[in-house]
Amino acid sequence: MTDVRPCFAAFHVDDLEASVRFYRDGLGVALNRNEDPVHEEISWHDPYFHFALFPKEAPREPALGLFVEDLDAAHERLVAMGATVDREPYVAPWGREARYLDPDGNLVSLTERKTHHTRGQ
Repeated sequence: MTDVRPCFAAFHVDDLEASVRFYRDGLGVALNRNEDPVHEEISWHDPYFHFALFPKEAPREPALGLFVEDLDAAHERLVAMGATVDREPYVAPWGREARYLDPDGNLVSLTERKTHHTRGQ
């Protein structure tokens, strides 16, 4: 299996302002407002990790994002074991990505960073 590490986590919350107070004021996470759609977020670099809070009614976003070394191999493994594919592999500005539903219906994204793929896309 390839090297996998988390790069994204998002929570859909009942009360966005209460959650912002918990993470920002209680834990010191310097969240920033984003209006498209309305949510709070922060990104760290070296290594990259993005955290976001969305209101429950916001469009569905992945709950967890993982960096993988080889998206095609991971995709083949997941399909072979019967995983539900939410979005087939595609090219995003940050690298190749695909989305799947875990056994409980949580949306999980896999991203192969640009530096790791050589498929000429």
